[in-house]
Amino acid sequence: MSAKRQSDDVLPERAKFVHESRAALLSVFVHADAQADLSGALTPDLRPLPLPKALEVIDGLPDGDFEPAQTIAGLRLTSAVLLEDKKELEPYLTELLGVNARSFRGSIRDALLRPRDGRVESVTYADLRRIFYSDSSRDLRGDFRRRRSPPAPVSPAKDSEQRPKPDPAILARLQAESTREDERTGRREGVLKDIQSCFAGPAEQPLRARRESRVDLNSLVTTVDIASESRWDFPTLVSALDPRNWKQSKFWPASDQMQLSETTPPVFTPVEPSSQKGPSWHGYLFEHVEWNWNLQRISSFRNFLEIDFAVDPVEQWIRLQFALYSCEGSELSVLKQKRGIDVDSGFQCVAALPASPGQQNGAFKLRTVKHVRFADLLDRRTPNQGPAGVGLFLSFLAPSLVGLWMNELLDSLERNPPS
Repeated sequence: MSAKRQSDDVLPERAKFVHESRAALLSVFVHADAQADLSGALTPDLRPLPLPKALEVIDGLPDGDFEPAQTIAGLRLTSAVLLEDKKELEPYLTELLGVNARSFRGSIRDALLRPRDGRVESVTYADLRRIFYSDSSRDLRGDFRRRRSPPAPVSPAKDSEQRPKPDPAILARLQAESTREDERTGRREGVLKDIQSCFAGPAEQPLRARRESRVDLNSLVTTVDIASESRWDFPTLVSALDPRNWKQSKFWPASDQMQLSETTPPVFTPVEPSSQKGPSWHGYLFEHVEWNWNLQRISSFRNFLEIDFAVDPVEQWIRLQFALYSCEGSELSVLKQKRGIDVDSGFQCVAALPASPGQQNGAFKLRTVKHVRFADLLDRRTPNQGPAGVGLFLSFLAPSLVGLWMNELLDSLERNPPS
């Protein structure tokens, strides 16, 4: 394996507070996951932020970043305390949300009382997500503290940094383009005949002990399986879930559609936005995913994925399937290498739910499944590789890391629809 040392003088330039937000959230997820608490295998400059420092960083984020970070971190700490019985995290949950952890537990159970028999048999991750995001739980979240320190000044976001919000009037155009795409490729019947099959499986099982993110210790493949709901309108969901828009996440500096030449060797070239057909498309995507170990160090992976993104605007369903084509390279702290991930696959499905009485727009159910395995990045021939076991550390870190990536991508979809 070849590896070279890169300059570690400065972090790459990113939007304001991206490094701080990513470092703080990773710290919360790592400390909430006992499997990932192997920081003793790392040198001090690679260790995630201490949890108290992470909460301090979240509190200092500007208004546009504070609430999402507090919500994502609060949901993870709440699930650790309530579902995984990690009582040692109760003081941090109280610190972050400004509520007593034990009384908050009672408030959640009261909010989840089943109308039929007035009992709560179990609380699931999906239940907690609804508590943190849905309109019906706004009063419960009203007790969350806002911030102790004044918000840091930040320049207004540029239009290009905003999540796309297409007009619902484009639905007719989406339908026409999807029909032409189906006629050209003939893919719908063979691949996406039964969208409901996406939702059959563990994500719908209301098991208290079942975690959203877990690693198979035999294969070292991490699986994230998240069930969620959204009340966004369908065209907006199509745009938000298109893999070409993953770059809206703080963790994805790039996600661009590519085409593969028929030359030998084959070469990837970008697909110009003006020539992209949609909303359904099949092809390749270049993804650059990045995270902060802490406020001084980052790591990243650059992959080419094969994508099948299918949309039915009439039946209102979406199904994304993706699989790793090749890994261009990775960056682990200060080492650049030509490998990094050897498994990266999964799917994401969206289907309409029946509208509730008195509601104009019904909700959509989502299921997101992602499988990841980090390659053995380091070996004894790699200079400056650090302590033995650093490569394996990534496999144990993966449930926290990949769970954070997916929660951050899905976070806004369960919030109130964009105005």
